Amino acid sequence: MIELDEAVVVPTGSRLLGDFAIGVASALAALGVWLAWTQLGGVDLTVLSAGAVREVGAASVTVTALVASGFGILLVRLLEWWLPRGLRWWTVVACAVWAGSLVGPLGATTAAAGLGLAALHATVGAIVVIGVRRAHRAG
Repeated sequence: MIELDEAVVVPTGSRLLGDFAIGVASALAALGVWLAWTQLGGVDLTVLSAGAVREVGAASVTVTALVASGFGILLVRLLEWWLPRGLRWWTVVACAVWAGSLVGPLGATTAAAGLGLAALHATVGAIVVIGVRRAHRAG
């Protein structure tokens, strides 16, 4: 229960910068993994979606990483505001979402594409979970 005389925690500039860095790092890392699998490894990252084969491109990888990290950061901020142990609850939710996201690569058209997509999910998830925990525990 929140009491009226509790101080409201307002994000500081350093925490905002840290959250921004997490989003950028996740996008750049995802792009790096995508480049490694597609350009260096020669793997076509394709998935079967709605009966059609779709290529997973650099733009979709980058935007998806930014959106996923943004939602994660928004959720941790809300949970920290609403709950006394918001970071702990966020970690449980974030790890569950991260694990659930690994189902997505099962739609890959080849085993190599599935491994590449799983590597993308693992990379972004690790950066967001570890980065947010470090940034918000320190702040």
